[in-house]
Amino acid sequence: MLRIALRLHRTAWVSMSALGAFYGALQAVSFPLVVGHSPLDRARFGQEMAAFGRQVSYLAPLPVRADTLGGYLQWRMYGAFLPVAFAFWGFMAGSGVIRGDEERGVLEHWLAGGVARGRLIGIRFLGFLVAAAAAISLTAIATGLGSVAADEPLDTGSLALAGVPLLGLMLTCFGLGLIAGQLSGTRRGAAGLAGGTLLALFLINSLSRSAAGLQPYRVVSPFFYYERSSTVLVPGGTFNLGATFLLFVMALALAGVAAAAFIRRDLGSPLFRRRVRPGPPSPTPVPNRWLRLPVLRDVYDQRIALTAWLIGVAAMAVLFASIARPTVDLMRSTPGLQAYLALIAGGNPYQAMIGFFWFGTLQLLLAVYVITHVARWSADEAEGRLEAILSEPVPRRRVVAERAVALALTTVCLIAAGTIAAAVVARTQQIALDPGALLEAAALLIPFVLAMGTLGAVLAAFIPRAAVGVLAAYAMAGYLLQQFGLLLKWPTAVLDLSMFQLYGAPLVTGVYWTGLWAMLAVTGVGFLAALVLMQRRDIGR
Repeated sequence: MLRIALRLHRTAWVSMSALGAFYGALQAVSFPLVVGHSPLDRARFGQEMAAFGRQVSYLAPLPVRADTLGGYLQWRMYGAFLPVAFAFWGFMAGSGVIRGDEERGVLEHWLAGGVARGRLIGIRFLGFLVAAAAAISLTAIATGLGSVAADEPLDTGSLALAGVPLLGLMLTCFGLGLIAGQLSGTRRGAAGLAGGTLLALFLINSLSRSAAGLQPYRVVSPFFYYERSSTVLVPGGTFNLGATFLLFVMALALAGVAAAAFIRRDLGSPLFRRRVRPGPPSPTPVPNRWLRLPVLRDVYDQRIALTAWLIGVAAMAVLFASIARPTVDLMRSTPGLQAYLALIAGGNPYQAMIGFFWFGTLQLLLAVYVITHVARWSADEAEGRLEAILSEPVPRRRVVAERAVALALTTVCLIAAGTIAAAVVARTQQIALDPGALLEAAALLIPFVLAMGTLGAVLAAFIPRAAVGVLAAYAMAGYLLQQFGLLLKWPTAVLDLSMFQLYGAPLVTGVYWTGLWAMLAVTGVGFLAALVLMQRRDIGR
């Protein structure tokens, strides 16, 4: 059973290991290029990052000794990136291991073979522990090799200790996902419940750094205990054994609660079922016009999730637009950041800041949104909904076309919400944005999303079980490639493998026509490939 549990994690393990190793090695190698080599340059860089860190404290802990490689990696990598990325893996895996096995029909075979429910939870928990520990270890090894290549080798013991609280955080998130899988009747619902809970816990901890009123409540967040060891890599830093121990205790407690809930509930049902009074049978369909329209039926089905996304995107736009002016003013008053500001800004530095940081973040949010759609498409097949739709009968090509149009419609709503919110807040901050450039930047996000969506459609038709993991790995690798490729002076042909690079920065530099044609080509070819694959393959294989 343990071998099976490990095999079920292999796709996510390979993807997250490669992502962590790639990110860690790039961060270490690029550090001398970012800060320079002279003590004066490094001291100035540390002061600038301390000032900049206070501006973005809602995203990451405050930097400590960012003028050193250890402090820089602790802030950028172990403080901001890895906790979010690996925690996402944790709750996705936890919400899918039991509920996903149940939807695929394999759980009944294991239980019929005499495997106790509590033992099954324990084996799956142990399997994820091994996979997570291996991914963290590979990330640490690649980061250490990158530090050697940068001629600033990190202490091996400190690297190993930095991964221990990260493992505890991942296991805690896995436990949250396990409980969500028992409370929800579907894997998709469990992922949404676990994701919303994790986001709330993350925001309680991150916002408490600047909002004193939230500080008493941050003790419920696992991220709070993770950050108690946020100086492990810093020269002279410490490792908080008590907080790390509490993380593992929380993980085991959550797994125990999930096991108890799994033992009590019926297969195919959540732990708490709503009692529905049977009504008289009706030979007529439900009188809902939205469910009768081909494309709007999919949009109506995700109306609650879409509303949450609209609120979240608008809130993020307000946040980024509101800090654009103080961030630019900080850069102008900081000598070391003036060169960076001159590099990214043209005639309007405030517009450049919104163009690079907000629209870059919006790209990442939309990529995550596309991944959630691909997860829905894969779940439709695993849960039998796709077979029901095709049996109406509905042509297979119509299913692919409806998915594409529904993705485009909902994406336009998200882009409009983010763009309008950013424009309104920018106006209140006395930031003049070029309307034509703003419209171009918003419109070019549509081919970006469609290109990502058609790639996801191909993966969902070819390898539905691994589609989410593969697309997520490509999206994150493309985002990192855009971030570090220019700094490391990689050739344009390599940079253009990233969909984020193909979008460019239209609010600052105008339309990147080569990237636009490439995204349209990917959309067209991907759509045709998805049609062919959906038409020829057997459903459920």
